[in-house]
Amino acid sequence: MRLVFDKVGVAYGSTRVVAGVDLAVEAGEVVALVGPNGSGKSSLVRAAAGLVRHAGAIRFEGGARIGYMPQEEGRRPALTALEVVLLGRIRGLGFRVPDAELAAAEAMMTELGVARFSERLVGELSGGQRQLVYLAQALVAEPEALLLDEPTSALDLRHQMDVLATVRRLTRARGLACLVVLHDLNAAARFADRIALLHEGALACCAPPEAALTAARIATVFGVEAAIGRAPDGRPTVTPLAAVG
Repeated sequence: MRLVFDKVGVAYGSTRVVAGVDLAVEAGEVVALVGPNGSGKSSLVRAAAGLVRHAGAIRFEGGARIGYMPQEEGRRPALTALEVVLLGRIRGLGFRVPDAELAAAEAMMTELGVARFSERLVGELSGGQRQLVYLAQALVAEPEALLLDEPTSALDLRHQMDVLATVRRLTRARGLACLVVLHDLNAAARFADRIALLHEGALACCAPPEAALTAARIATVFGVEAAIGRAPDGRPTVTPLAAVG
């Protein structure tokens, strides 16, 4: 699977939010999409998921199944957590849920640590718990491309690391093309193979973390003076110091 954006643009009425993005996400690769609020990150992912009209072309080369997890945004259907995850297997469901489909849903919920919520209504769960359930729904579909829009925004630090480590592991094991929107630059640096930096709807850079996250680029894109360091394993770290200007 290879996910390709070819001069992709998105506009809402007369307002252009994404402009001419060229980007390719390879099989087995996690690409973190980062940028300031309003830079077009969610719009680009929604375009790939087929939810908004776009200019240019988006191609899924070598596959067709997509796992998409939107921002949480208060989705609280009157379904149990298990029923929500089973919706990810919709192509295999009928009036009676086959044992194999039920087993696949339960196994994914166990892997993400939400099996104990199986019989609880999604609306009764915390924001972080709901995010894990919706991530299980996206992954249980056995996608070839994975599109995740801020999958860790409501999670505590431990669960952020667990979820991103799981996403990276499954991406590599299954040969997925994974595009994930993140706000945390340090999380992107730790878990992504490459970082795609959006600035005012355009792609400012797409490179490995150590090349993408430079002090000059962060100042230009985020308007923040930052110190770039190194973690013990060599991954870059970003410490914001002050607003620029």
